[in-house]
Amino acid sequence: MPASFLHGVETIEITKGARTIQTVKTAVIGIIGTAPIDEVEEQYRTINEPTLILNETEALRYFGKSKAGFTIPDALDAMFDQGAGIAIVINVFNPAKHETVADVIMSDIIGGVDAVTGKRTGLKAFEDCYSLFGYYPKTLIAPVYCENTAIVSEMNVICNKIRAMGIVDAPVGASVQDVITGRGSQGTINFNTSSERIILCYPHLKVYDTETDTIKLQPYSQRLAGVIAAKDIEKGYHWSPSNTEIQGIVGVEK
Repeated sequence: MPASFLHGVETIEITKGARTIQTVKTAVIGIIGTAPIDEVEEQYRTINEPTLILNETEALRYFGKSKAGFTIPDALDAMFDQGAGIAIVINVFNPAKHETVADVIMSDIIGGVDAVTGKRTGLKAFEDCYSLFGYYPKTLIAPVYCENTAIVSEMNVICNKIRAMGIVDAPVGASVQDVITGRGSQGTINFNTSSERIILCYPHLKVYDTETDTIKLQPYSQRLAGVIAAKDIEKGYHWSPSNTEIQGIVGVEK
């Protein structure tokens, strides 16, 4: 038997902050998306840089409040609603390059290697996590952007490299028939994958928005990631997240 074979759950210690935190590796969630970093203090702004977030206070400090069009603040809030988990977050919104969040394109999310600096960007930056933190995220999400087939394909590539699971959402408004046919070659949505590392989510979830006093739709993936992390910490990675209450929602899209 290989000497490196792991018997049981692997835990990690995080020394960031005032006290050491111990958690299981499978409870580390990788989030990529956009944040209104032009509204946070300059010293906390990060672009294409994996950033470790341990709690809601750090989430607000580094990535700001929920704002229309930006995905990271909502994703972190959805994750922490489930009561457990830590995140490694990559923001691709660059105020010097993008006038608005609508200017962020798929290639920003997919990323690459900068020819000048040699720095990885986008999803590819998750490959740097081991050298930065000593571990990789074991669940990857790209809320909203994962509704694009090209993003799902790249998520699968990264998941295979770092041995993670990727959670992707069907597009908003997709019908049950769209989801079923989307699994085949004739499908018109992002569900045509046979990868064992990609988890497919449908439908979107209804969440109360305190900023607008309305009910809005949010991706299922960001709350499922939190549910999985909480379950792994409480029961162990071998426990299914099935039949677990999802916190912070008031209903479902369909």
